[in-house]
Amino acid sequence: MNDIAMTEPGVIVMTIDEAKGEFNELQRFVKSVMKEGSDYGIVPGTEKPTLLKPGAEKLAHLYGLTSEVEFISSVEDWDKPFFNYVIKTKLFHFKTGIKVAEGIGSCNSYEARYRYRWVFESELSEYDKANKDELKRKEFYSKKQGKNYVMYRVLNDDIYSQINTIQKMAEKRSYVDAVLKATRTSDSFTQDMEDIVDYKPIRNEQKIKENKKELLEKIAELRDAVGMKKEELTNLVEEKFKTNDASKLSLEQLTTISDMLEEKLTEDFDDYNNPEQQTL
Repeated sequence: MNDIAMTEPGVIVMTIDEAKGEFNELQRFVKSVMKEGSDYGIVPGTEKPTLLKPGAEKLAHLYGLTSEVEFISSVEDWDKPFFNYVIKTKLFHFKTGIKVAEGIGSCNSYEARYRYRWVFESELSEYDKANKDELKRKEFYSKKQGKNYVMYRVLNDDIYSQINTIQKMAEKRSYVDAVLKATRTSDSFTQDMEDIVDYKPIRNEQKIKENKKELLEKIAELRDAVGMKKEELTNLVEEKFKTNDASKLSLEQLTTISDMLEEKLTEDFDDYNNPEQQTL
């Protein structure tokens, strides 16, 4: 299974029994080696699990593939601002050097995860507070706290620090696309889950002190919203980052804690979308 057969177009390279054997071996590899949550993810209501980059890398190693990345096109408008990247990943058989497959991936700063961010009312600017009825919102009801929590979608004011992330996302998409084609696993996996998950941007270094304060306040609100005790949050921080003082965490580490609490908020609460309460 480590070798991908090379032959003339239209020539059958294996028998039906051999094809079944390869498929069964692949399934055994997925079940015994690949891990849900890191190599692939499962979205409720979808038919197939989503292949993530670590899982794609394992499949590429299994099939003896190496990769080469090529920028196809890029748009960098710093005034607008708008950034778009299209990347091609080529996969080659390690032993023969023969190109096996190509994948295309793109990513741009107008995608919702980069263009917007979700914040509580306390984090809104004075302008957004005055015009919050025009903002898109999502509301959570906490059974534990017995009250509603509202988050508002605002424009990301620091898209410039996300340029490298946008490039990496385009590269990741092209890589996963190429691996799905090369390993013929499109029937087993998809790569659509990443378009469902909102990205939580990290802001500029010169605003670290101010942003850390904002994140700490947001974490405190999220902690209350999910009904978590201070001691539980302290244990979570210590388990994750080997310190019990959240104020000593970096901006990126605080963002990770905030993201974890937001995920828990979504899991624990009844998330309802009332059309009368949302403004597009």
